[in-house]
Amino acid sequence: MQDIPGTRIGNSTSSFGDFNGDGIDEIFQYGFGGNARLVSILGYDAEKDDFVSYTFNSWITFEIIDPHNGPAPVEFMTYNGMYGFKVFFYQLEVAGGPGWVPDPNPKNGKWIFYTWDAEKREYVEVGEVVEE
Repeated sequence: MQDIPGTRIGNSTSSFGDFNGDGIDEIFQYGFGGNARLVSILGYDAEKDDFVSYTFNSWITFEIIDPHNGPAPVEFMTYNGMYGFKVFFYQLEVAGGPGWVPDPNPKNGKWIFYTWDAEKREYVEVGEVVEE
């Protein structure tokens, strides 16, 4: 949680703050379940009177590079003039039965950048972060 802006919620893996710059606080969450490591940002929809996911597919999967020395798997930053966050992306595969051949995600093991799209009201994937 060290690189996540906003206010941490107790000892949890969540924080709240205005991550997208719209003047309204959102909730950032790390999720851990089984072998899955996930990130989500939720916002409040006044018309629905409910929380909605601002990250497509509800969750973005990640990998922890080094749990003792870092870096953190998510970092909020400005990249190519856009504010957003990068995630060290990793998506697990689930075996599909006899004859199943794994098809690894080409984004696995790369830093993928996401930025806020005000028109869509969600974070959109921009692409791989290329260090210069």
